[in-house]
Amino acid sequence: MCRFAHELNGFKPTAVNDRKVVFQGPSTAECPSVLRTNLAAPGFDALFDSGFSLGFSTNLSPLLTWAEGTVDGGFPTPEGKWAVLSFDDKQPPILLVFERPVALIATGKAGEWKLGTTKPYKGWVRFCLPFGQKKITSTAHDLGLVAKEVVQHEAFWTGPAPELLHVDIKQEGDHLVAVWTYDRPNAVIPVGVLFARQGGYPLRSLTGVVDTAADLFEGPVSYCPEAKMSVTFPCRRVPLGRPLVVGPTKLDLPATVSGLDAQGVAELALSSLTADRPMSLVEMVRGAGDEFSHGLLASREPVTDSPQTLGADGNGIDLLAAQALAQQTGAWAEGSDSQRNTWLADVLKRRDWWTWTLAAADAQQSRKASALASVAAELCPEIDRRLSAAMLHAGLAAQTVVQAYQGKRGFPTVEMGKAAPLTRMRTGLFSEGPALTTTDKSLATLFAGVRVLSPTQVHVTAEKDGYVLWWEPEVVGQADLLLASAWPIEVEPRQNLASVLPQPAVGTMALRFTPKAKGPCSVFVKFPKFATPLPAAATPFSYAD
Repeated sequence: MCRFAHELNGFKPTAVNDRKVVFQGPSTAECPSVLRTNLAAPGFDALFDSGFSLGFSTNLSPLLTWAEGTVDGGFPTPEGKWAVLSFDDKQPPILLVFERPVALIATGKAGEWKLGTTKPYKGWVRFCLPFGQKKITSTAHDLGLVAKEVVQHEAFWTGPAPELLHVDIKQEGDHLVAVWTYDRPNAVIPVGVLFARQGGYPLRSLTGVVDTAADLFEGPVSYCPEAKMSVTFPCRRVPLGRPLVVGPTKLDLPATVSGLDAQGVAELALSSLTADRPMSLVEMVRGAGDEFSHGLLASREPVTDSPQTLGADGNGIDLLAAQALAQQTGAWAEGSDSQRNTWLADVLKRRDWWTWTLAAADAQQSRKASALASVAAELCPEIDRRLSAAMLHAGLAAQTVVQAYQGKRGFPTVEMGKAAPLTRMRTGLFSEGPALTTTDKSLATLFAGVRVLSPTQVHVTAEKDGYVLWWEPEVVGQADLLLASAWPIEVEPRQNLASVLPQPAVGTMALRFTPKAKGPCSVFVKFPKFATPLPAAATPFSYAD
């Protein structure tokens, strides 16, 4: 067992984000006073400001390996910035990286070994696993392989942690292209990038990938040899507003839905995606959200002491993600952004940079929440939210490959159970090109060329050369029905309208109408010949699909 000179107590987090964390503690002789980890670099760093030492309970002396040789207890290494610590019994070797050259020496006896520097040392030390969790023997052959691995990728294992400078995102057709720019090369590549394609999501890395010999439980350690990591994600932009569909949408709504039922809330949200959804459905979604909101017991974020919706273990994240989806379908229906969707913001804060899934102690909850949040974020107009959506989908795709990877290496695997929810919907949203739109009727409705941005329930029937739109105003008086369209619209009044005045703008048209009396109103609309026909109503997406 490897241990510090004294038990570490009193450490508190001083900086936390999705890529790095810093813990500050008291200064103690030969012990670290600061611990930090940065997921763009291997291992973790410890700041020793009062000397360096480690203790071991092994019977035989630990071994110290550098590029040209190996020594055991009682013999110092030559001065260098790194050395590999290994043991006579099969254990994963540990790479120690120092800020400046030091000579190391192991002293002691069976069960009481101590590793230190020949001269007092003050500075950072990195601890990492160049062979991952792979156990090696103390033979010259295995120790030589370890030294060769470190030398081959020395800049990666021993260099400073790359710091993220900025992320640039742009839409190119049906793809998002994201570029993460660091202050230096050799950033660790997330498992989502490495395995998503094998898991069925055809993203592509546009920059290099260098593999190391390290296999960790979460996935292999690879890095980008450039200062930029560029990835292209299939990610189709869903237009804002509820799509106009021909014929009634077949809804099988329950009498009530509990706001504490993640699947039930998600099903309500999915049922509200078309222009002809009833207002009673909208009220059910709001009621479920109110019930959930009233039952929240906010905890405190440990660094900033600010309120947060979930505790440290992430329990209930699947329900929070379902509510975030329901809230986002409401904003999307009215063509607004996601800034008011604080639940979605809380969910996305928990995205793990290494796996690209949502962090939670319960793997099943994490998987469900990642799927729900990916759809919610994809319905946002903000491109950074849509990048989060694509990353979550990539993380889910990679999970299936990670399980096979773990099994082949003898690592314990986490049972994932059923497929993540909304698989059919996510496959369509994160696909290359419109091919699935022609075969999946539910998907075709999402991408209809004409949308309703008003909360009004609008029905559509097809006629020769056009369509009839009808709706029932809440009050008798002048009002607007706001449409978004990919092409021009010709409008003729049909039923119960004293007047209707189309008011076109870029990408939208407001129908300013005045009813003659209380009751349904209708207009006939006609589109250009090149316009795509409105899709037929389809059964809403299902949570379990």
